[in-house]
Amino acid sequence: MKKALLFLNGGNLPDKVQEDYDFKVCCNGGSRNSYKLGIIPDIVIGDLDSLDDMISDYISNSKIIKYPKEKDKSDAELAIEFLKEQGVTALDIIGCTGKRFDHELMNIFLVSKYSKEVDIKLLGNNYNGYFLNEEKSSFKQLINKGINFSLIPLQKLIIREISGAKYDINNAIIRPGDTLTLSNEGIGKEVKISIEKGRALLVISKEN
Repeated sequence: MKKALLFLNGGNLPDKVQEDYDFKVCCNGGSRNSYKLGIIPDIVIGDLDSLDDMISDYISNSKIIKYPKEKDKSDAELAIEFLKEQGVTALDIIGCTGKRFDHELMNIFLVSKYSKEVDIKLLGNNYNGYFLNEEKSSFKQLINKGINFSLIPLQKLIIREISGAKYDINNAIIRPGDTLTLSNEGIGKEVKISIEKGRALLVISKEN
């Protein structure tokens, strides 16, 4: 299994990141986020139109895959497609949220589109995000007491089970905009989530 780390140009950065990756890739302005975390990328993808001299020096030994500024796909989509071509099956993303609202929303749906083929995790300062779908239909993790988590439907979602939480749910159907699965809480047990059909983003808050 090949695993990659991808830096986008958003905010809400984690405090630190492990560097045990086969590829460390930045999308254009995501290079600033890699600089803040002290991680030199192997590859930088994009039009490189927004990098100052300091960041350009920082990535001077990185491989550059340059695209024109005007194109039909975002740098993030080009980067994910590139990593798929390299055989990457697990991808951690930093900077997916936290700046421009339109980019934030588009990034969520973009990443969700590829989550059936690649195991994608969003890393933030105050959250981690995971995608569930028919191919990756179950999730298990110990969630400490009082830690919030939300299962956000991105399509019509058929839930088999949410158990080990403050609010257990069985055999429910929810749609985008429904709030049944917003702000659940851990109780110090292993939370199990299983879906039958649809696509969803699971957001788990980090402890303060």
